[in-house]
Amino acid sequence: MSSPELRESLAETLIALQHGRQTGRLDVSAGSVHASIHLSHGVPVFVSEGVLGDALGRVLMERSLLNEEQFAAVVRRKVEVGGPFGAVAVVLGFLTVEQLDQVLAEQVRRKLLRCLAWEAVEQRFEAGKEGLSAVPHYPVELDSLIFEGVRKGYSTERIERIVAPVRSQFAMSTAAANVIATRLRIKTGERQFVDSLDGTKTVEQLLAQAQIDPAHASQVLVTLLVTGLAVVAPEPRNATREQLQQQVNRVMGGEPAPLEEQGKARLEAELLFRTGRQALRAGELASASPMLTRAHELHAEAVEYELYAAWVAFKLNKDPGAIAEHRQRLEQIVQKALGQDQRLAFAHYVGGHVALMSGDSVAAKKQFKLAMSLDATEPDAEKQYRVLSRRDRG
Repeated sequence: MSSPELRESLAETLIALQHGRQTGRLDVSAGSVHASIHLSHGVPVFVSEGVLGDALGRVLMERSLLNEEQFAAVVRRKVEVGGPFGAVAVVLGFLTVEQLDQVLAEQVRRKLLRCLAWEAVEQRFEAGKEGLSAVPHYPVELDSLIFEGVRKGYSTERIERIVAPVRSQFAMSTAAANVIATRLRIKTGERQFVDSLDGTKTVEQLLAQAQIDPAHASQVLVTLLVTGLAVVAPEPRNATREQLQQQVNRVMGGEPAPLEEQGKARLEAELLFRTGRQALRAGELASASPMLTRAHELHAEAVEYELYAAWVAFKLNKDPGAIAEHRQRLEQIVQKALGQDQRLAFAHYVGGHVALMSGDSVAAKKQFKLAMSLDATEPDAEKQYRVLSRRDRG
């Protein structure tokens, strides 16, 4: 696999690596500070090195999970016998495995945010899986991370340098507003600004008319441009689309035929499914449920839609007496899904939970491992696998 072209900003490079589903290590440095971002299929999973303030010991102390005396004890023990700081803290009884797991995930996100704030960055990407086995994996959702990075780490001057060249151009979002809202985890005022990016107004007009502060709106716009969720063009949307349609007609030999109702329903189902899945991954079960259920209703033959809808229904279930019924239904859908596609990662992930509910931790571990290998963007599969692996060693 050829190494991708590295972009001017780290955020744009990470997006390019995500789109290319690249696996490897991205080395970044700003002056004397260096960090290595490990990626699996385009998803950042770990960051080594970085600034001293993001060291694990300091993060644990900031969260009051270690006091000064305990910190010193961990350092002394680490000097004597070696090993990772977190593992030593667990062995000494200062932390639980679950606490360490949560803080390590927080540390990865924190280090990435720190890197995104660097302006003059040198970058080098080395493709390959070799280094991945040596580091823990804590996958990070990149779009929402970049939005947080822009809000917290981009100066006003940096934002203006990005916005200034496109102020007279027309901005248009490249995805539905609800999809963008889920991917960036934006709030109501920010969502209204995203809704206004329809290709009929210039960036200057959009910022002036925004319901949120112009500086805040500029942060949203920069995030959308960097992530590819919005584009700018010198012409208003209608003229641009008309020109594109004429070009398409010349290539295809005529006007496009109207889409049949079934085709429309399936397209709507896929959009609902993707938005619902994003909401599920963001932990917004109540929002995900109606979208996934409707997707299955529109395309009843799609067992993947059925599985996602059933899983969310199970997670939302409040009736202890209905657990066995939900488990049986999930097991049936998992078998049907894997019968159609053995590489459907989510089916293995749900199958792992079904096995756990049945008391079969060996089968559950196998299913979670398969889900991890097939889809690196399913963070809970790896978390469940690690928990079961530690239980085996314990």
